[in-house]
Amino acid sequence: MTDVLILGGGGRLGRVLAAMLREAGAGRVEAPGKGEVDAADPAALAAAGARFEAGRPDWVVCAAAWSDVAGAERNLRAARRGNVEAPACAARAAARWGAAFLHYSTDYVFSGGGRRVLHSGDRAEPQGAYGRTKREGERAVMREARRAGSRALVVRAGWLFSEATGEGFPARVLEQALAGRGIRMRTNQYGRPTSYEALARWSAAMILGDGAQRLLPGAPQVLHFAPEGPFTSRFALARRVLARAAQTAPDGARTGLLEALRTMTGIRIHALSQPENCRLACEQVAFSAASACSSWEKSVDNSVDNFLRRRFAIGGSQD
Repeated sequence: MTDVLILGGGGRLGRVLAAMLREAGAGRVEAPGKGEVDAADPAALAAAGARFEAGRPDWVVCAAAWSDVAGAERNLRAARRGNVEAPACAARAAARWGAAFLHYSTDYVFSGGGRRVLHSGDRAEPQGAYGRTKREGERAVMREARRAGSRALVVRAGWLFSEATGEGFPARVLEQALAGRGIRMRTNQYGRPTSYEALARWSAAMILGDGAQRLLPGAPQVLHFAPEGPFTSRFALARRVLARAAQTAPDGARTGLLEALRTMTGIRIHALSQPENCRLACEQVAFSAASACSSWEKSVDNSVDNFLRRRFAIGGSQD
């Protein structure tokens, strides 16, 4: 049985991953939120490890992070604690326990434009505070693993949203439309939206499958996680969200959704903290025998449908 400690267990990704691990038959799964265990506090981590019967978990997952991109520019100290100190401290704890370590990072460690697909071996040059702190966190994790001879994996993913609830980009677009507010969306930022569920499903299968065996002691790896499907712009993604919602929403909401779709405007923004090219390669397929590459288009449609069901209390939810 595989015991897993998930740091940041109160967040969206942490909650979904914990549920999937338990459903898949993992051993003990502890998923404390930040209020319970501060991942940047060595004493708190030691106490969390002591909860396991063996006195340690088999895997440590760092889903804890400072995810406020704009806020990182205003509060660099807090961003560094969440994105650098926390994963470094967690990686040291995992090394002491002899546990494998999984850390989540972001496509925002890259910068600039272009149309090329980004692979994990490409040079990361983040320009914004959020991307810089996430890149520092990656480096800290890799340093700790090399120094201790431990096993560590950094997984980059981007454009995260909830398929089950719509939280994230789909919900923001739909809330604006339903409130009658005009929508302006970037035409010059490209990527592939990734659901928390898809990332968690892959992570759980990897952890309970052959993931630990594929990680060599002292040789940390970085890989990109991306669903299958065409790359899309934020503008085109918002159009898909609105079009899907207009098809399935109750009659009373349909008019507003169609109006939002008709009047939405595209804008070009060049923001250092939000790179234009977020085209991550789908590398998870080659990493683990348990890997799969699901369609982001289906996930986005499910996200919209489930948001509308929750909002208007109609029907049941989709997986």
